[in-house]
Amino acid sequence: MKINLVKLGVAVLCLIMGMETFAQQKLTLPDSSNYIINDSVMIKTKYGITLSAVVVRKKGVLQKLPAALFLFYLFKYE
Repeated sequence: MKINLVKLGVAVLCLIMGMETFAQQKLTLPDSSNYIINDSVMIKTKYGITLSAVVVRKKGVLQKLPAALFLFYLFKYE
């Protein structure tokens, strides 16, 4: 198997730069002064599955608005 040292070097450099950038990011708390954050919402589906959801709404908005649902699967490899 032939290894291209230039491509390998670029890949390693990208990995190091990505880790450096991620390590320097400042973590901030959610903006609870402008938003209502409900982090313990349980949604029961018609199939009997319970989904855990985080609902974020802008303060002062009373009418119903469209929503987005992001679904992440969490499972364990064995």
